Amino acid sequence: MILRNFYTTQDWQAAEQSIRAVIRLNPQDEIFAGHFPGQPVVPGVCMIQIVKELLQRQLGRPVQLSQATQIKFLQPVIPVAEQLIKVSINWSSEEKDAFPVQAQWETEDGLCFKLNGVFRHQSAN
Repeated sequence: MILRNFYTTQDWQAAEQSIRAVIRLNPQDEIFAGHFPGQPVVPGVCMIQIVKELLQRQLGRPVQLSQATQIKFLQPVIPVAEQLIKVSINWSSEEKDAFPVQAQWETEDGLCFKLNGVFRHQSAN
């Protein structure tokens, strides 16, 4: 887990090929000091990393985004102390170690992030 203090998981529901999680961001995280001073916004790369971390948690092994067919940042996510973010992740197993994923983030203001891509299991080298 790279983003150790960046967010916490408030709720977790998982099925065979889906995750529904609720996360809370830490507005005091040092990332926001640089992105952007005085007007913090969640970096897109952090949104993608959180999807990866939640997926790894469910699968129990490391994964890597190998192809992004669509990434949309629909509105900025401003880190607010009490804000809850609903993260939905769905996937299917089409190949042995690669699987298409659809993920999205939603706040009380609506949909803010969508990702369609392919993740692959990482082998332990």
